[in-house]
Amino acid sequence: MAVVFVAAIFSLARMETPVNSRQDKPAEQPARSAQAKEFSGFSFYALLKDFEIEVPETTAKATSSANAVKSSYVIQAGSFKTATQAESRLAELILLGLEPTVGEVTNANGERWHRVLLGPYNSRSQMASARSVIISNNIEAMVMQRKQR
Repeated sequence: MAVVFVAAIFSLARMETPVNSRQDKPAEQPARSAQAKEFSGFSFYALLKDFEIEVPETTAKATSSANAVKSSYVIQAGSFKTATQAESRLAELILLGLEPTVGEVTNANGERWHRVLLGPYNSRSQMASARSVIISNNIEAMVMQRKQR
């Protein structure tokens, strides 16, 4: 069997490979149209200059502080189904030096919830300092912005 294998390899090595009649030519490039030659020399900035649009200047309307809507911030430090849970959070926040209140709300399903609220704070910095105390004690809080009337 090995003899047959060696004979097959020997006969394949002696065979001549057919010469390819096709010669390799460089690929023909399609003829460029006159329009393509016309655009070959432009640059981005020249093209951009042609599309320049004049925009009329407008003056920003000055808003007076009297017309500005004032708002206050309220922090919700929890919403609980039972009053005892809300009172527990209330005591926790009092021990942190904050002044929380508990508000009762009835939702659309008729369920009563007890919300623990802090504020209202008239400035964003007051709200941020109270919120940082809450977050540093691993209490989740939600900030609500309310418009003052």
